[in-house]
Amino acid sequence: MILEVDDNDAIREIVQTVLASEGYTVAGAESGEQAIAEIERRLEAGEPLPRLMLLDLTMPGMSGYQTMERLRQLPGAGKVAVIFISALPESAERDNALAAGGVDYLTKPFQIPRLLEVVRRHLPCAVE
Repeated sequence: MILEVDDNDAIREIVQTVLASEGYTVAGAESGEQAIAEIERRLEAGEPLPRLMLLDLTMPGMSGYQTMERLRQLPGAGKVAVIFISALPESAERDNALAAGGVDYLTKPFQIPRLLEVVRRHLPCAVE
């Protein structure tokens, strides 16, 4: 399962639609707070955690970096691979994102083939 976290409804919907059409199970969250609440709910219910999180860096409230920090504090959530997504230039932000624990960085606006390439690199099999 992939958790797509973005405050932009249109981007979240496009990403979810594209990934679902490729066979991935996708859930969405519109904020870092909502993403952490979903992870906590899954932990309490004994449900599987997302294997991959697509996490926007710049959101109102909890930023992507703050969300990542909270995620890593939750027991068992350290195995969730995080791909940061941002409109910030890759040259300026990629190293920071990887140093924060991200496995990859995708710059907005992104092309659908690039999105799929990055997701497949970290979650190759759509059958979950």
